[in-house]
Amino acid sequence: MRTINMDLEKKYKWTLTGFIIMVILNIGILITLWVNAPENRPWRTGRESQKEMHSFFFEQLQLSDAQMDTISAIRQSHFKEMRLLRKELDDKRRDYIEFVLGPDSGNKEVRDSLLNVLTIHFSKMESKMYSHMEQMRRSLSEDQQATFREVMKQSLTREQQHERRRQNHR
Repeated sequence: MRTINMDLEKKYKWTLTGFIIMVILNIGILITLWVNAPENRPWRTGRESQKEMHSFFFEQLQLSDAQMDTISAIRQSHFKEMRLLRKELDDKRRDYIEFVLGPDSGNKEVRDSLLNVLTIHFSKMESKMYSHMEQMRRSLSEDQQATFREVMKQSLTREQQHERRRQNHR
């Protein structure tokens, strides 16, 4: 009887050890995937994506050198401004999340106030994006503007389809 208990004890220890090793490996894999995961937010793309879009506009719109310089300056200014706005938005989101997870989260007035601040800031970012597209459009000829309009419509349609597919898979 004593040998049977010892065998069960050994099996239990080995099972527990195996389980702990598997948990550690899974945590390591999850951390690796999380660290190496690409950002899903379209505005958080790297410089390569910006360069690809820049060359795409150059090819699709058949820009002159002067137009290319103008659009480059517009885009550079826009991205700089948007980076600052995104940082502010992230800070405001962090404040909201801290409040919601904090002890005073039941205070509806404060919660609504913080949510309004987020909404106003996000609206400001959206407005800046549309102003940016308008600035770009104004620097184009009429033919180029028609092509620009179509490219932007297709781009937005693809993003909406991608978003719908992503929501359907949740």
